[in-house]
Amino acid sequence: MAPRRWTAPPSDAISRLIMSDLSLTILAETPNDAHAIERLHERTFGPGRFVLSAYRLREHVDHLLDLSFTAWIGTLLVGSVRQLPICIGDTPALLLGPLTVEPPFRGRGVGRALLDRALKDAKAKGHRLVLLVGDEAYYCRVGFKMIPKGRVTSYGAIAKYLGTARSSRMVGWAMNAAHSQKKKVPAHRVVNRNGELTGKHHFATPFLMAELLEKEGVKVVKDKIKNFDKHYWDPMKELEM
Repeated sequence: MAPRRWTAPPSDAISRLIMSDLSLTILAETPNDAHAIERLHERTFGPGRFVLSAYRLREHVDHLLDLSFTAWIGTLLVGSVRQLPICIGDTPALLLGPLTVEPPFRGRGVGRALLDRALKDAKAKGHRLVLLVGDEAYYCRVGFKMIPKGRVTSYGAIAKYLGTARSSRMVGWAMNAAHSQKKKVPAHRVVNRNGELTGKHHFATPFLMAELLEKEGVKVVKDKIKNFDKHYWDPMKELEM
């Protein structure tokens, strides 16, 4: 019988442990955690993380230690989440991320525990708006939402929700800039207050915005949404931190 081939794991690999046998502790990040968290990011995200737009932003803004958290099982770091301050126009907000969990401990509630603590403390400290770049299917479980297919909102509605009702033009600029993002942003679901496709010229073709809406069941006639009230999605009603 041929001998089995055995490959040694990396020196910093994390062995599998049974979550039910050990308690999970969520703690506020400290300066002493920086090196361990960086190694965790290296293992889970790899070198490609530095080209992502969210990472580029984090290079110039320090995260808030009192709103960033680590997950521990005994003395073993198994997860981390960070939040840093940003501004949308004149509106203060938080950018959540990166959120990462050691692969052997995924699917065991570590990420959810980190998110719950981060959002709870953010709300307690008076933060009303938290943004992130990530998978909606995962983050919707803690309240993050994308404008759903078949629904539309307006630049003014978003500005009002952000607390800057007069900044609808700035929201429009953000939607226009969204076309340069690698991860698709459904900017076609944001129109003006009358349901008109005023942002259509910022798409690849002047007809693409209407085509994308039509594919989602939203009827467009002469660059204006038919039955706008029926499709309207109000963030003031739909979103709550």
